Amino acid sequence: MNFERLLDRFYGTGLLKGLYVTMRHFVGSYLTSVRRFPRRYTTAGAARTRGDPTLTGIFSIQYPEEKVPMFNRSRGPLIHLRDKESGQSRCTACQICVKACPHGCITLEAEGKGKERRAKSYRYDLGNCIFCRQCVESCPFNAIELSRSYELARYRKDMIWELPQLLELGDSEGITDKDQYWR
Repeated sequence: MNFERLLDRFYGTGLLKGLYVTMRHFVGSYLTSVRRFPRRYTTAGAARTRGDPTLTGIFSIQYPEEKVPMFNRSRGPLIHLRDKESGQSRCTACQICVKACPHGCITLEAEGKGKERRAKSYRYDLGNCIFCRQCVESCPFNAIELSRSYELARYRKDMIWELPQLLELGDSEGITDKDQYWR
């Protein structure tokens, strides 16, 4: 029995080719980034090498110390924006976002009339949200936006956020204009 027939008998040459590629990447991950290896696993070194993406070598990140910067069009939880002059929420309780939400994640109660109309109670159910962005697109006052946050794990099931918490998240994001993320 010749060698080729033996290889075909045991899963063919595909198995050996796959093992060769796997071993080449495994060995190459340590040999191509030897220069960066000691610095990569320290907190100071991780900050210096974060902007150096490579497709070869060890390119996993050290998660708690090193975080992936999110791209401009990422969709995180809903946040509220403040008016620059008054510091109040831009939301005028027009309820267009409530009507636009396909899952009913937003509930809103208004108070006042005319230009003094504001949201008395604004509730956002993060557990039901599918991050479709329809509420943001429908808002005529640029009062809401989707954040870039991706760390949404909580210890409790209660994922309903109120207006003060949404405003606080909007302040921490530092968004000044609606079109900052979606250019």
